[in-house]
Amino acid sequence: MPLVSATTITAFGCEIGLKYLLTKSGGAWSNIHYLDTLFNALNTGFRDEIRRAMEMNDQSIQASLKTARSAFVEWRYFFEHDDKKITVMATNAVFLRNLLNTLDGVIQKSIRAK
Repeated sequence: MPLVSATTITAFGCEIGLKYLLTKSGGAWSNIHYLDTLFNALNTGFRDEIRRAMEMNDQSIQASLKTARSAFVEWRYFFEHDDKKITVMATNAVFLRNLLNTLDGVIQKSIRAK
């Protein structure tokens, strides 16, 4: 099950990446793990940069984030879900990879801007 392991780590990476950007912009994230909540807590500049890099409008990224909001927990307990849920989770895996790559770029850019 390499896909399950890889996607679990990817989802965790997205959470950590969003928390890094939130901390960098002076925000707080105490006990928040939902990707959509973390994204929406970012300042407008980071949210816009992520949307542009992913070539998604606000409605699309919000829908994808809402669907993948608890991806780390869901993928970590993959074996507990039925086939319908697993199909949705597989779609999230593609979004999560794209989000993680985008977050990496945004973070690297913010580090170089120091």
